[in-house]
Amino acid sequence: MTTTVSDTGVRVLPAMPVFGIASTSAADMPTESFRPINEPGPKQLPPALSVFLAIFTPLVLGLVIWYVSGALLASSGRHKAASFCCIDGARRLTQSINSSIDPCVNFTGYVCYNASRNRSTVMDIHQQLLEDILTTRPSSAATWTSPAASTLSAFYKSCLEMRWSKEDILRNLTSIVIEKGHIQAAMTAREILDFFLKISLQYRLPTAINVDEKFILKVLNNASARIDISQPRYAISELCTRCNDCIALVLQQFNRRIGCNVSEVGLLRFGSQMPVNKNRTAATKTGDFGELADLFTSVSLVEWKKALSAANVDLREIDRVDVEGKSQLRNFMSSLSSPSNQPTSIAFIVAYSVLSSFNHFESDLFHDAGGSQEVFCNRRVHDLDHTWEQLRSDMSSNIGKSWEIHVIFEEVIKAISRSVANSSLFAAADHLAAKAFLRSLTLLLPHEYAVADNHPPNITLVYLRDHFNMLEYEQWLMRKKTKIHVFGSPELRVHQLTLSAKNKLLVPTSFYHDLTHHSESSVMHNLPWLGTNIAYFVWDLLVFQIPWMKATAKNLMDMHQCLRQSRAQPGTVSRRSVSLMLAMESLLNSLDQADLYVPRTLDARWRLSHGQFFFLRMVERSWCHRDHSALRTVDWVEMNSALELTPEFSEAFHCRTTPVQRGSCRT
Repeated sequence: MTTTVSDTGVRVLPAMPVFGIASTSAADMPTESFRPINEPGPKQLPPALSVFLAIFTPLVLGLVIWYVSGALLASSGRHKAASFCCIDGARRLTQSINSSIDPCVNFTGYVCYNASRNRSTVMDIHQQLLEDILTTRPSSAATWTSPAASTLSAFYKSCLEMRWSKEDILRNLTSIVIEKGHIQAAMTAREILDFFLKISLQYRLPTAINVDEKFILKVLNNASARIDISQPRYAISELCTRCNDCIALVLQQFNRRIGCNVSEVGLLRFGSQMPVNKNRTAATKTGDFGELADLFTSVSLVEWKKALSAANVDLREIDRVDVEGKSQLRNFMSSLSSPSNQPTSIAFIVAYSVLSSFNHFESDLFHDAGGSQEVFCNRRVHDLDHTWEQLRSDMSSNIGKSWEIHVIFEEVIKAISRSVANSSLFAAADHLAAKAFLRSLTLLLPHEYAVADNHPPNITLVYLRDHFNMLEYEQWLMRKKTKIHVFGSPELRVHQLTLSAKNKLLVPTSFYHDLTHHSESSVMHNLPWLGTNIAYFVWDLLVFQIPWMKATAKNLMDMHQCLRQSRAQPGTVSRRSVSLMLAMESLLNSLDQADLYVPRTLDARWRLSHGQFFFLRMVERSWCHRDHSALRTVDWVEMNSALELTPEFSEAFHCRTTPVQRGSCRT
């Protein structure tokens, strides 16, 4: 329906029906409007403007709608963007951790040491990632532990800026939370450790794998529950050990999904580490314990049961275990580590471990020397079984005696002494190696049992980190008024146990941790967690009372020259030196000279077994030094530089800078 306009300017409207009145024809209706003639009509938009509005009005409305919806979803958009940033940050963080400091090996160095932050960007990445997670995804904090996200963020920032004291670590953390946080009460020590554990575990695992959240939380709860938070001094050390256990368990679950190779996890540990198959992957069935069963091959299960019975260990699980390794074996191992059986059962396992290490030690030396009678010895030790039986008999005859750790060690040393005395293993070497091994074991005992002839009687050194209940052993020492100081740095971890302010000794331990992970020796996979590390740790560091000495290429070449001189003058040296020289010369010639660097950085390129490496060190230190007493000196300049020790600290340790004399071949 349209409206027309007449020539006179009067609009003519179409006829419209009138409700309630009969319709009439158009002729009966007036044809003119009652509006005055001079009243203007409605304004019409210009055609161009109408076209413009018709085109752009939808666009304007669309922009308005987009703006409003964008404002409502702005937080969601930022959340999504931050999520991508977090994923990318996690990936970069994982890569950085793999190439720098491992938080579960040295968590304080990873988090709070300025030196590590200067050498790597991992600290900045970690801080940025954590801030992104906490600020844009606060709900994720609920999957960690109870502390509020803002509290964790403030705590972590402060942590990155301070240098912790291990003595006051939990007190410092609590004060940080009180000062910086936004919660009413201080974060408990348990929550702090849970948070550390979760963070460490989260960033050591592959980010692309979706882990069952309930499984992880269960693992975390079980792990943190075993940490003694009443002892701040040991909290981080204990935490890192439990963290590794958690990672092992989670990796076991990964293996069922992607076949993850977990050979890098490390040594088998009773009750907590996953079983490993022959192909170095995690066992996927509870009944498949792989090489764990090899633990029982050198000593029969009957002897195990008798010995453990004498040690008051619950035999209910052992009765259902056979030598092949059934599913009950794991329960049996767990029972050995239960608090009700400590310290007796753990100490007894240590005893067996040391004996086994001694057996493997002499076996390695014999094999690495070529198996020749002229090279090393004319026969191997065959009386280890007798040694073990004697130890079991001694313990059984004193069934009512309190078998604390030091008593077990004492019995082990006595047993090894009898074995050495009745064996011709080291006859060609004038019992030097046997005496050195025995002497090194005595250093693990409290001072009243330390009978070595070349060390202060009131120094006790022990290397048990990650392989033993360190907390229990140190608490036992503390009850004997032993002062324990633990020093740590990103480059070198040091454990120092002192009984006197005038007699102190530093022992670097990181090399031995690295060696156990790089060695291809089968010994590492056939022994319990403690035996191998203790045996070779004390052999290299404590035998000759050398806290640390760098085996540089020059030193090794000096030894090489020394051996050549011995060979050139056979009348001036004993047959012992000539035989060892032949073995050592062959070993040195097999090494690439470019790979002769600090032993702490020893890697797989050396392809040296434990026996080869320590055989090399034994000869270098015993036969190629003019003055054996000089072996007790150390290049403290290098030591102090590595540890960044103060002069007062070095002086307290009676550090001497007299260089060790080399090159002579007196025998």
